[in-house]
Amino acid sequence: MAQVEKSILKAGNTAPGEDKLQTNILKIAWPLIKDKILYFRHAILTILQKPSKEDWTNSRSYRPITLLLVLGKGLEHLVAQNMAWIAIHYKVLASQQFGALPLRSAINLTTCLTHDIE
Repeated sequence: MAQVEKSILKAGNTAPGEDKLQTNILKIAWPLIKDKILYFRHAILTILQKPSKEDWTNSRSYRPITLLLVLGKGLEHLVAQNMAWIAIHYKVLASQQFGALPLRSAINLTTCLTHDIE
């Protein structure tokens, strides 16, 4: 539960979804709602018109976006962190895997590539 709390309240100033809840409200209400937060994972789909397109009859003139609940975003972040930790701890991934893992980046990948080429 401590991980869940940290992850949700660390979500930052993100656009709220259908629930209209903002992170600052969650911080205030947290003592009252923390036992119920594991039930939140709902989204709404919004279609936005692309400003550079002129033909509104073409489906490529629109961009779909998903508005997730702030609570869901925090939980998603927590799950991603835990999956990355498990993958590293149990050596599930190849040593050349750099994407979506902590302390690994494209710079690390190019350094390895340069080393292998040299």
